[in-house]
Amino acid sequence: TGINVKNNGISAAARRGAQVYSVAELSERRKAEPTIEHIFAQEPLFDFPGHGFESGEHYTAHCHKFGNLLVLEKSLNSKWNNRTVHDKITASGMYGASGFECVQQFRQDRSVKGPFTVEALNNRSDELGQLCLAQWPIWKDQVSATEGASK
Repeated sequence: TGINVKNNGISAAARRGAQVYSVAELSERRKAEPTIEHIFAQEPLFDFPGHGFESGEHYTAHCHKFGNLLVLEKSLNSKWNNRTVHDKITASGMYGASGFECVQQFRQDRSVKGPFTVEALNNRSDELGQLCLAQWPIWKDQVSATEGASK
């Protein structure tokens, strides 16, 4: 699910079974002009309480969390700006039209796990954090040291 660049030999990511991309493949993906998409729009599109959010303040506190972000093609992000999560997932021209694996994985997860709520957002933030720690294990030692110092 992560982006790994193929160098000389087999990378650690490839040994773990992660997708490996050549520089040429990464260059092709760059042509899609990847942008950061907010799954829940930056401005709420529903009344509170809703989707597990208690209030506007609760929504704002979660809006920019890692789990609420996706990499999405610029053309799709601009075209479908400020739509509901349900519309983004189900409309044929939005997430379904994306060529990025992370977007298709998100759609698949939602079809299996159910609607995207604040709980799902928090779970996704945790999962992505664990993925980063697995991908770049040097961070794990730094995070552990930081957590130990804060206790």
